[in-house]
Amino acid sequence: MRWLCVLLCLALVAGAAQLRDIRGLLPTAEAARPWAVSDDPVVYKGEDLYRFIDGGADVYFEYGFTRAVSAEYARGGDSLTCTIYEMVDAEAAFGIFSYSRSRGNRPRSVGDGGFETDLRIAFWQDRYLVIVESFASGDEPARALAFLAAVVSRNIGAHAAAPPLLGRLPHRRLIGGTEKLLRGPLAVGSLLYLGGADVFQLEKPDRVLYGEYESSGSRMKLFVAVYREGEKAARVDAHVRTLFNPERGYRALGEPGTPAVWVKEGRYAGLGREEESVFLVIDAA
Repeated sequence: MRWLCVLLCLALVAGAAQLRDIRGLLPTAEAARPWAVSDDPVVYKGEDLYRFIDGGADVYFEYGFTRAVSAEYARGGDSLTCTIYEMVDAEAAFGIFSYSRSRGNRPRSVGDGGFETDLRIAFWQDRYLVIVESFASGDEPARALAFLAAVVSRNIGAHAAAPPLLGRLPHRRLIGGTEKLLRGPLAVGSLLYLGGADVFQLEKPDRVLYGEYESSGSRMKLFVAVYREGEKAARVDAHVRTLFNPERGYRALGEPGTPAVWVKEGRYAGLGREEESVFLVIDAA
């Protein structure tokens, strides 16, 4: 019992240190000069995230959110916000990063991988997603975004490699920057709608990989659902086939079997299964 009490005390101390650490990942007032910290950093834990992200918190929980910290920096009439999301592991951090990026975002070499727009730099590193945003355009805010992002990256220090699971996506004709790792039905549903169904019947630790491919002017979306057991993959394969039915306007092409192909209003869908994986190809609009 004595040792149990000691371990519990150590865990509490470690937890408090971890909370201080996430605040310490932000650029300090000294490091951010000539930008000044507007207010004390705010930490969001658990359902506090709903107060911070209006309508978008659920997908963070789906990936594995633990806490976030945010601070605002100002100079003259301009302001910047730096937010750091701590996830349960590096895969979750990469996943929510990949989910949040869009085709056309410019790659940015920071952390373990990043992208930028005119008013934002986002990157993942270790188990963190970092977003630095500006509310004003111009050269000075743009330089400040890059500077603050670099400071946070140095503060995090630790690095991680992209999840090996991504290797299951075919590389040929893959459009760079479109690959995503999806951890649940909310993330999948934002990219694939088939009558509101939980298409891949996802449970932990099921994963879905996503990528877009281009060939001869056509663009296709590929979903690869990965399960622990071939039996689950077989059940999902059978379930997905029921979603492509005449009542929903789909017409089967060729003889029934594996793989299967359907067409609806000139758009095609194909389904196949291989061991513990289910492959779904959708003709992109």
